[in-house]
Amino acid sequence: MTSLSLVEIREMNNADAAFWLTKRLRALEDIWRKGFAERGLILLEVEHRELWKYVTDDHGKPFTSFSRWLIDCAPHSERDCRYALAAVKELQDVPKSDLLEIPRMNLEVLKSVSTSVRSQPEVLQAAKTLSEAEFVAHLQVTQPTQHIEATKRLVLTYPAGDLSVIEAALDLVGTLSKVESREGQLLAMCIDFIGEHTEVSE
Repeated sequence: MTSLSLVEIREMNNADAAFWLTKRLRALEDIWRKGFAERGLILLEVEHRELWKYVTDDHGKPFTSFSRWLIDCAPHSERDCRYALAAVKELQDVPKSDLLEIPRMNLEVLKSVSTSVRSQPEVLQAAKTLSEAEFVAHLQVTQPTQHIEATKRLVLTYPAGDLSVIEAALDLVGTLSKVESREGQLLAMCIDFIGEHTEVSE
């Protein structure tokens, strides 16, 4: 939590407990909103300046690559960190202070508009304050030439063994097509499959 533990809060009266828990939840919400871009900016700096060379592993040996450093530092969120790095690289025209205020999904939306549009203060302000759906709707009205589409979420669940096969296939698609995001890799795979089999089905 913060300086107060859950044990201490359980012993508080309801009003005080409500105050501290509300404060902590709001702090976690702020961390969640800013965490994606911040991870990307950290990785961008470490990669660009090769700062990983100045860090040692648990055995006291310097890391031999950026990837090894990342896997050691963020073993549970490595893939998400790489997505964050790719996002901030694509949005390097946006001031870092603005990136830190924009939620992850709105960063994804910003990637789909031109640099001239995302440099507009009102667009950046909308990205910071609106939900993803509201931001897309805002751009559709104010920037009709950008042809922004609303996004829909696709959730798939597989046994671990099957998932490893799917991820290996998507990794291969990403390597061949030079697409870093899972969304882009799946889309590229589907486009290729449709292209290869359309004539056969006809």
